[in-house]
Amino acid sequence: MSPDSDAVIKFSEPGLIRSRVVDALRDAIVAGRLKPGQRIRERELVVSLGISRSPLREAIRVLEAEGLITAAPHRGARVSDLSVDDLRATADVRIMLETYAARLACERLDDQALTAMTVQIDRAGKGERGRKVATELNYSMGFHDVFVGACGNQKLIQLYQIVKRHLRRYQLLAFARLNRAQRATDEHAKILSAFRKRDGAAVERLLREHLSRAADEIIMHLKTSVDGGEAARSSATSQPPGRRP
Repeated sequence: MSPDSDAVIKFSEPGLIRSRVVDALRDAIVAGRLKPGQRIRERELVVSLGISRSPLREAIRVLEAEGLITAAPHRGARVSDLSVDDLRATADVRIMLETYAARLACERLDDQALTAMTVQIDRAGKGERGRKVATELNYSMGFHDVFVGACGNQKLIQLYQIVKRHLRRYQLLAFARLNRAQRATDEHAKILSAFRKRDGAAVERLLREHLSRAADEIIMHLKTSVDGGEAARSSATSQPPGRRP
């Protein structure tokens, strides 16, 4: 293929630069390297990323639309705070999407998919010493990814991915501060049992309870935190508290 071919994607293309900046900023926010309430310092980012202000500002607008960044006139852009109202609204959307996906997937799941769900539960249940919170969460979310991916509705899967990204900051808090990992694994095992029986009603009920319980635990923590910024200090590199053997 010639270097001048139209099929060659060049980093100098504005759209690609913006996409990579969006990904970099989103990852920093979700992982906790950029904290809730922290100011987005354009000058520093322009230098560190080696870009112009234009793609950075476009990326900020994209993440503002996703709810991860809040921009105000004369005050600049900041990482959005973790809030009860935001979590509750997003969790409601997640419940709606995932229970519908589970209903669609219940009769479609083959042995391979059921095995993949079992593997995710087994990995999550091992609880190796020193395992990072982000790894714990990835194993847990892998269980959900399997049945959502098997639902057969591509638009639903796309929406699920958006909601999943938005909730990750809250989930990292739950796994780092609230010892959520083991409870999630136990609840996943019950949901998988219902999937194996092709009991759609039980799957939906157990999944709804599972997602609601997770959101309620985080909401309670956000409401009772003495330090309003406590939630912001959770990060993907934190070590989880002691797990149940």
